[in-house]
Amino acid sequence: MIELAAGGDLLQDADVQAQGAGKTITLRAVGDLVMADGTQVTSADANIALVAGGDLTVSLVDAGSAGVRASAANIIDGDDDTDIVAGSALLTATGAIGSDSDTLDLSVNTLTAKATTGGLFIAEANGLVIDAVSIAVDTVATTGVSSTGTATTQKTWSPAVRW
Repeated sequence: MIELAAGGDLLQDADVQAQGAGKTITLRAVGDLVMADGTQVTSADANIALVAGGDLTVSLVDAGSAGVRASAANIIDGDDDTDIVAGSALLTATGAIGSDSDTLDLSVNTLTAKATTGGLFIAEANGLVIDAVSIAVDTVATTGVSSTGTATTQKTWSPAVRW
């Protein structure tokens, strides 16, 4: 399990990879979480969570057949390639997910997404199912002890969608 947390912005300039089955990844920032163009967050079929109090800029997040949870003020496409590869994705933004001029590029089987005050702009590579998604990632307490996190479930869908 990998968990990186920042009290301000988290700027990712190198790849983050968890090797071994079931090893989850959590990147968390109080401010913005920015993946530099070309960087990756990858797991061996284990869940990945990206949580930002500010904006989340995505390059490539690849959970294989597992799930990706992304939550931020705005979820921004950081490059021209596929942004999220996963069995399922749970996307939540208080603003927008993607933009009219730069969609968030997905290759997922099942999706739930909610953009509260902005639009939802996605491009899906292979077709998908819109359904409830539940994703749990392991956490590390301040004592250094790891535990299985509580699953986050979302059943809603934003009304303003552009495919």
